[in-house]
Amino acid sequence: MTTSIRTDLGNTLIRRKEHRLREGLLLLTGLIIGAYLHYNAPPFVTLVLQVVVLLAFYKSRLNYPWVFIVYFVSFNPGGLFSLTEGEALLLFSSPEIGSLSFQMVFIIVGWLKTITQKPPVFFSPRFFVIVAYMLLQVPIFGLADPIRFLRMLIIFSWLILLPRLLRNQKEFEGLFYMILLGNLFVFLTNLFQIITGAPMVSLFTLRQALGSGYDPDLLVRTAYGIQIAHLAVFGGLSYLTREKPTISPVFAYSGIVLGFLNIVFSATRGWVFGSLFLILGYGFFLIPRLFRNIMIVVPVLIVSGFAIWQVPIIRNQILKSYDRVLYFENILNPDLDVETSDIGRVIRSDPVLRSFRESPVLGHGFGGRARTDGHVGNQSMLAQLGIIGYLLFVNLWLGFIVKMYRSGRSSAFHEPELFRLKMLCAITFVSVFIIHSTSAGFLHPSSVLYGVIWYSLIFAFGNHLVNTRLAVSE
Repeated sequence: MTTSIRTDLGNTLIRRKEHRLREGLLLLTGLIIGAYLHYNAPPFVTLVLQVVVLLAFYKSRLNYPWVFIVYFVSFNPGGLFSLTEGEALLLFSSPEIGSLSFQMVFIIVGWLKTITQKPPVFFSPRFFVIVAYMLLQVPIFGLADPIRFLRMLIIFSWLILLPRLLRNQKEFEGLFYMILLGNLFVFLTNLFQIITGAPMVSLFTLRQALGSGYDPDLLVRTAYGIQIAHLAVFGGLSYLTREKPTISPVFAYSGIVLGFLNIVFSATRGWVFGSLFLILGYGFFLIPRLFRNIMIVVPVLIVSGFAIWQVPIIRNQILKSYDRVLYFENILNPDLDVETSDIGRVIRSDPVLRSFRESPVLGHGFGGRARTDGHVGNQSMLAQLGIIGYLLFVNLWLGFIVKMYRSGRSSAFHEPELFRLKMLCAITFVSVFIIHSTSAGFLHPSSVLYGVIWYSLIFAFGNHLVNTRLAVSE
């Protein structure tokens, strides 16, 4: 009887994996076809496709495939959906009132779909306090761009919408699986860009011709899809944490290895250091499980590392990225026009901090008087939101971590597993803060509009850990 039950359970897991793989491949294929049509078909075709996707999302019982579409479009692997105004996925654009992007309408439809649902989101009160504070700044400092301010609030609401969309363990496991597949696609698009010198979107549009080909003396920085790579590391670690993982450990390790490799390809210090902190910091809590699976872990790491190093193009890219990440020649010769300068970050922050000192308590709001710079995220938040606004965000971040640890005792997760997953959320957020502080102001809602779409998955997963009633084996 026991053997029969185990056999049936094993067959069920195999069928589930096969279904997810087919589903993921079909979704990626559809997105690639959609990108081709976006550049080569009449504009109304792209418009119709977006409307069909939005309607299907509204009617669908599962949300994670549609959430992955938002990630794919926002994080733009291979440059397939450019974030520039002329090539972005827009449902509407007018010189008078601006543009209406696919992501914004998706969020609006998401709220219409879930408005009657009231899942417990334990960080919501802090979120609404921040929104109220930003609204109170408007009558004091005015608005330089009301449309942009409204867009910012809509996109910022993704932070509390995503926990409504991902309501159970099936949604999270499905989304993480999609992200791991998406990370493989990011890796392929990065190799394409390194070899050809141009992003994969160059295959679809004549506006961007192919590059001059592979140059071993040139570092090709491949930042497209880097958020997907970071979330793949997060997802891979979460799978390895589970007492009863629902995917192959090799697939989970591939998310971690290839995710970090994609980030190394970008040669961006903040992302490299933040992701390295995530892997090494959380790896400490996984040591008992790693020893338990040492017969899998060691061969996978050795074989994958050896195989990667044997590819000359990859090896050369890693070495050049290493040189850029750890070589600080720009301290003596800073270049303020590009993202290669360490001392340049300090120089960039000086005018932002001068702006902050003019109104340190309340900041300058969104009236256009604040001097901000996307490369110095914390200083820009202080200049625009003041000490009060920045502390409200700190209250959101730390309150999320503290409340997560104090809650969730009724969760059906095993206690050691639950503790490790909470640690994963906390350490992943710290890695995001490192990136925010050194690379771009992703945590500032007006600095990088789609940053919240990236890091909100951490908050949603933490909320799930606290409020889930699902069995571990589900």
